[in-house]
Amino acid sequence: YHMPTQGSEKGNATSSSDGRSAIVIGTNVTSMDAISSCHAIILFHLNDLLKSTNYDLARRMLTACATFPDKDFLTTMFDFLLKKDMVDALLSIKSIDLEKWLKTLPEFDLLRRFYIVHGKYSFAADLMWEKAVENSQTVPLNKRIEYLSESVKCFKTAKLGSEASDNTRDIDMKIRSAEDHLDLARLQDMALKEILGRKLEDQLSDDKMQRLRMSLLEASEFYNDYMAELNLFEGCLRILHHCRHHDSGRIEMLWKSVIFDEIYPVATRQESALRLLQKIQTEPFESEKLAMLGPNEPTNLPLFERGEWIGTLMQKVEKLGYELYGKGADYMFPVEFLAVILEELRYTQN
Repeated sequence: YHMPTQGSEKGNATSSSDGRSAIVIGTNVTSMDAISSCHAIILFHLNDLLKSTNYDLARRMLTACATFPDKDFLTTMFDFLLKKDMVDALLSIKSIDLEKWLKTLPEFDLLRRFYIVHGKYSFAADLMWEKAVENSQTVPLNKRIEYLSESVKCFKTAKLGSEASDNTRDIDMKIRSAEDHLDLARLQDMALKEILGRKLEDQLSDDKMQRLRMSLLEASEFYNDYMAELNLFEGCLRILHHCRHHDSGRIEMLWKSVIFDEIYPVATRQESALRLLQKIQTEPFESEKLAMLGPNEPTNLPLFERGEWIGTLMQKVEKLGYELYGKGADYMFPVEFLAVILEELRYTQN
């Protein structure tokens, strides 16, 4: 159970023929050595019982060990069970000492599981919330989303249980806050994938890309420094929808940009088409030129009259409509405004 200390200023030690120190005797064996041996004996038999089929006796011994008042022994036992991969047995211990010990570990998932095992869902939710919004550059966005999702789930479970008896309003507020952060974080993840997929990261500074990958952005920063900066108009609409920002002028301008972005670059031989395209052309495209062609003038640009843009534009409007309409902010999908523009495009193209 215990390997005695080799060599000491006190006591004597015999020598072996190969020159190594022999077993220490006398006063070299201290009281701490004796205590360690006792701990080792107890843990040896606890380990055997936990591996056996005598579940009742194993549970009784584990309970007896967990209620022992010696803090050093408890720490030794907790560490022993973890190293032996007896995590279920460890987490089954209902002990404030175990909770404190779990908080000292570098990984927090065991603490989360401990709270869930013992029905402390609000504690688990608070823990995951703190990890999700942690102000550091060490937690990637996908992990933050995972933590927020777990936080929402635990808060909702806490609301259904006994924990909600006295603080239902507080839990409701926390659920709304966690869900709000989760929805925005998912939009951020969508934007990150789009930026990488379209190879737009070079248009942002290294610091901005780092923040996009490793932080939860505030809505205003996300909108102004990323979506608007890169002319990602659909992302802008999604953020305004998330924030319930009712600004008709801005919403209509963004929709014009979404539509124009699907058609441009383009050339036309019709003056009516040119006037219509100039009408929906927005500020991000003001420096771009629309090509007006003569009757037989050749061009490498898509020709408006051919309608090659119609299919992709229909898909884009339909997809955004499903995302934005009927979600409590229908002003984000201005049906009459869009119907007028799309009908004008159809009529002019025909």
